[in-house]
Amino acid sequence: MAPDESVEEIEGGDEAKGLNLARVLKLELQVSVLIAEKEVLLGEVLGLGPGNIVEFDRPSGEAFHILIGEKVIGRGDVVKVGENYGVVVKEIGGVRERIEQLGSL
Repeated sequence: MAPDESVEEIEGGDEAKGLNLARVLKLELQVSVLIAEKEVLLGEVLGLGPGNIVEFDRPSGEAFHILIGEKVIGRGDVVKVGENYGVVVKEIGGVRERIEQLGSL
């Protein structure tokens, strides 16, 4: 992942760009954590019931993907925070890299 730089460094000195960036930084985005994915046959899905286990080809202990939309922006470990879950960020792209990844959302 790229070394981090501040939003101010990316913003530059242009006042108009700064005003636009200030608006963009107020946007709310959905953050998700992807545990695993797999393709299964429709028959398998229809055969699922309470107590069934769906096994994934993902080693336990491997960091989970942190996503904005469908774009992976980092990796981390899931932790329990009180009665909720959280993610300890282990890897994340620099500010510029994250902006570029989110540009196609």
